[in-house]
Amino acid sequence: MIRVTAQRDGADYELTMTGHANYKPGNDIVCAAMSAITYTLLGTLDNLDVEYDSTERPGDLRLFLTSDDPRVKFAFSMVLIGFAQIAKAYPANVRLKFDGFFEDF
Repeated sequence: MIRVTAQRDGADYELTMTGHANYKPGNDIVCAAMSAITYTLLGTLDNLDVEYDSTERPGDLRLFLTSDDPRVKFAFSMVLIGFAQIAKAYPANVRLKFDGFFEDF
């Protein structure tokens, strides 16, 4: 089971992703999709020259940053929507908890 927690408090963002989907060992499309979306966020932050702190190990990613840039908020929102689409399709493999997002859209 992949567990994703995303929190936003003003300009402070935190994303934590832990676990493995265990959808199909050796061909885990759920893990691959979640990873691709996550690396899209990291690449976007790099392209925006946003400084962030992250730790990454197999089955564990933690990301922290502070930014008032509306593009960061948009990027996070798009990534969370992607996560939600995968969780909807594979509810036995992905659990999500979002706090501080989408209230002001």
